[in-house]
Amino acid sequence: MTKKVFALMVVISMLSLAVFAADVSGPWTGVFHTREGGAFETNLVLQTSGDNLTGTFQQGNSDEIQIENGKINGDQLTFTVTRGSGDKTRKVNLSGKVDGNTMKLTVQPEGATRTQEITLTRK
Repeated sequence: MTKKVFALMVVISMLSLAVFAADVSGPWTGVFHTREGGAFETNLVLQTSGDNLTGTFQQGNSDEIQIENGKINGDQLTFTVTRGSGDKTRKVNLSGKVDGNTMKLTVQPEGATRTQEITLTRK
């Protein structure tokens, strides 16, 4: 009987660890390569609170911008950034996966059908 209880406790413990969000807080950096051959240093600084994700995104010479609608579930994360100003803004959706000190994101501007990838590493 105690072996069954112990085995059940181990299984429950392993399952509960799977629902905890990965620790993504802190600075991340990488290089975004455009289809046209350009390359832009990309910096992401993240904070988590439960499944909420906040922080800043900065690329190339542009100013830092706040991420919006950030969520994290296990090792999966999603957020949006709004690029531009005034009437000329465009939302860009980013989603991806964290594996240790590596984050792989898919970048997709709203309304676009094509996506691009970027890999960031923890600083």
